[in-house]
Amino acid sequence: MKRMLFILLAAALLLCGCTAAMTPEKIMLDASKNMAALDALSGRMQLRLDFEDGETSISVPVALDFSAEGLQGEDLRMAGLLEAEELRMEIYREGEWTYTVVGDEKYRVKDTDSDMLSALPELLIPAQNDLWEKAEVIVREEDTLIRIRPTDAQFQSLYGSFAELAAGFAGNEISDLSFGNAEIEFAVEAGYVRAGNLSFTLTGNAGGRQFSAAADVTLLIRDPQQPVTVRFPDGYRDFPELGAEA
Repeated sequence: MKRMLFILLAAALLLCGCTAAMTPEKIMLDASKNMAALDALSGRMQLRLDFEDGETSISVPVALDFSAEGLQGEDLRMAGLLEAEELRMEIYREGEWTYTVVGDEKYRVKDTDSDMLSALPELLIPAQNDLWEKAEVIVREEDTLIRIRPTDAQFQSLYGSFAELAAGFAGNEISDLSFGNAEIEFAVEAGYVRAGNLSFTLTGNAGGRQFSAAADVTLLIRDPQQPVTVRFPDGYRDFPELGAEA
């Protein structure tokens, strides 16, 4: 689950805009410098996945509140609250440790992928020139909207690995994923991304059964120019290490 938090934070570093006269690609590349200069960030992501496999039809809502401070130094502190129906998971990160609270269970794990945050921009920045040729910039009274409708192949290249990771949280082995009907939107205000939406359909095989699904992801960034204080639970440094002998 901590990977989802890192992905959200990295995505926020990439997405914001300047003026409507600029191309969508130029808007994102230039304004990303503003986001990258932030020392703190907080927001909320909501995901809705409608799933059907011929016998079962379910709708899965997931919400993730996240915050981070110390993005510019070595004192990075991050927190996330993940809620999905009956699941409520708190996730915290400080230094080389990740701390987790699920109900009455509390534990800590030494981080093995501490460079993920810096590596994610290379994964998420759209690199295809043809992607930007059909992107739209819509100037509204309160913000500027960037809208991209990638082809199925472009979406697979951009977000396929992330979508597979998210699908894998379902608990079944996922294979033969195919994506379609993708649309990406970001609302930019005063040089910072304030909201985003990603929607797409997918088909594949889960646990040996064919399925189809529709996903809708919304992202809200709280005022990026305000300070953020990440609060950890009492006694978190004394949480037992997961897998360690008692």
